[in-house]
Amino acid sequence: DVSKVGRKKLHVLFNPRFVTCNDKQHIDLKKSEETSVKPQIDCTYSGNPRPQIEWQKANHEKLIDQYNKDSINIVEETLPSGVYKSIVKFNRQKLDDIQNGMADGDKSYFQKLVADGFVVKLNSNLTKVITVVITEEEKIQLGDAASQAQHSWMTFLVLLIVVFHLFV
Repeated sequence: DVSKVGRKKLHVLFNPRFVTCNDKQHIDLKKSEETSVKPQIDCTYSGNPRPQIEWQKANHEKLIDQYNKDSINIVEETLPSGVYKSIVKFNRQKLDDIQNGMADGDKSYFQKLVADGFVVKLNSNLTKVITVVITEEEKIQLGDAASQAQHSWMTFLVLLIVVFHLFV
């Protein structure tokens, strides 16, 4: 009786996702000067095939895309106040190639997962601490309040039109 054993390596392909992207990240530039450790904002992610991360500031300027880093360094001279976003890009072509059994070089699929920006500012008391101004929860609440205000305004306009038509 002869038995044969075979081995196969299974690659599970899955869309990218953020593992940790804290809504509050405190950066102390003064402490980093003392310890020689560069201050940074961190965001970790996963996905297979391995996604690439790109950091942007609110003005959509690419901050860093070197070495596919999970963080960006904050340097005092670069005016650190503002909104920071980490964008994970995921090339879907590998999934399509495996599914179809062939490569299609003309396709260039990618997905973006956008973590809501870190809103940070440099404290005015010269302590050089960057703190979060608005959290994700507060952002949602502000969005809900704006949505309710818009709904109230639209209701008022509709009522005004109805009243106008009644008297005309």
